[in-house]
Amino acid sequence: MGDTQIMPSESTNPASDATDHRDTLCIVGAGPHGLITARAALKNGLKFEIIERHSDAGGLWDATNSGTPLYSSCHFISSKNASAYPEYPMPDDYPDYPSHHHILAYIRGFARDFGIYPHIQFNTEVVSAAAAGDGTWLVTLSNGETRRYAGVVCCPGSNWHPRMPDLAGAFNGEIIHSRDYNDPSQFAGKRVLVIGLGNSGADIACDAAFAAEATFVSVRRGYHFVPKHLFGVPLVDFLHGVGHELVPPAMQGMDLGEIVAAITGDPSRFGLPKPDHALLETHPLLNTQLLHYFSHGDAKAKGPVDRLDGDYVCFADGSREKVDMVVCATGYDYKIPFIDEAEFDWVNGRPQFYMTAFHRKHPTLFALGLLEAGGVPYQQMDDIANFIVQQMRDRTVDPARAALWDERVRTEQINLKEGVNYVDTPRTTNYVNVETLIREIARLKGETGWKTADQPGYYDQLRTEHAQ
Repeated sequence: MGDTQIMPSESTNPASDATDHRDTLCIVGAGPHGLITARAALKNGLKFEIIERHSDAGGLWDATNSGTPLYSSCHFISSKNASAYPEYPMPDDYPDYPSHHHILAYIRGFARDFGIYPHIQFNTEVVSAAAAGDGTWLVTLSNGETRRYAGVVCCPGSNWHPRMPDLAGAFNGEIIHSRDYNDPSQFAGKRVLVIGLGNSGADIACDAAFAAEATFVSVRRGYHFVPKHLFGVPLVDFLHGVGHELVPPAMQGMDLGEIVAAITGDPSRFGLPKPDHALLETHPLLNTQLLHYFSHGDAKAKGPVDRLDGDYVCFADGSREKVDMVVCATGYDYKIPFIDEAEFDWVNGRPQFYMTAFHRKHPTLFALGLLEAGGVPYQQMDDIANFIVQQMRDRTVDPARAALWDERVRTEQINLKEGVNYVDTPRTTNYVNVETLIREIARLKGETGWKTADQPGYYDQLRTEHAQ
């Protein structure tokens, strides 16, 4: 299949030192989302290049990359069946919840099997990308080169820029972000406080409960502790209808929240606040191991931190605990550091895009992977990657359809949260209801005529070509 070379606008604003790549789409990042964009480009015959600052594919799933949030006990919180790339299942011998080692091998296998590696320039960072005024982009690289590209797809990952809390007072011990946690040896002989209880915070608290002298967990709100398996079936698989016949007769007719509550009990018995939201109205906490440590006294729940006081941490309820190390599992800021922040519409530190991916003012600027969901939208991310590359292809082969799409992106408003009353926090700003996302993708496919991998075999020929 020949590459579609994207034709430039008649109006040009040449930069004298820019290498001409204006027939090529620039994908920034060879992590999971950069790679699915690349596969979609290969499928649609669109010329592209990936610029990757690290030495191999994998993004944050490569524990050797500086700044990765991985720690030794890190595992996927979604199952291998629900989290695979469309048309590329994880190996049968992978566990239900693969480790970060499994995921990295899987990602690199994907890049190899679909012939993506030859299109990646490694050990090169995108320093800046700026609109040239004619639809093209001037991309400056860390080697000093500037290239003019037809468009830019930003796949920067969402867990590279730690958000630290504003803690009053002074502390004699060590304060780190969860990104800087590696393994339980950091906790040996210490009294550890973990602030925050997302999935990483809960994992790290479990490591501390096992390895530290004492472990405390500071939370501001209540959480639902969700088992990773229901009736022996991984949670997300169960949500997709697998294993419902295994539900005991006494529990049939119960909704998910009732089932979880029946299995785990009321977490407030450990001093945690009661949840103020329904089960899937924020990111689910898939960790019941921490309840084990609470029940055995190896970890203790605390409320919000009031201030630091030398060797102690004081809490809002007036209590205080002697602490040697504070781990701030307080999340990450979303950044696209190589593009001027003024180019984006920001809400709660999250950049806003049409259908989570299309810039409303720059038709040739995209982002993939900066959304979150209570479900697992891997198929939908692949669908959107196909939308991106087909929109770019249309700029050459069907300019009228491209113009209609540009107008839609500028003017159409879609509430992708529709159907779920998400908790109002920065974490849920870019949350989508997967059912709504699926419905809108289907509508847009019908209205544009674009194709996605919604039928088996969509990528078969592409994989066969690169297996030879």
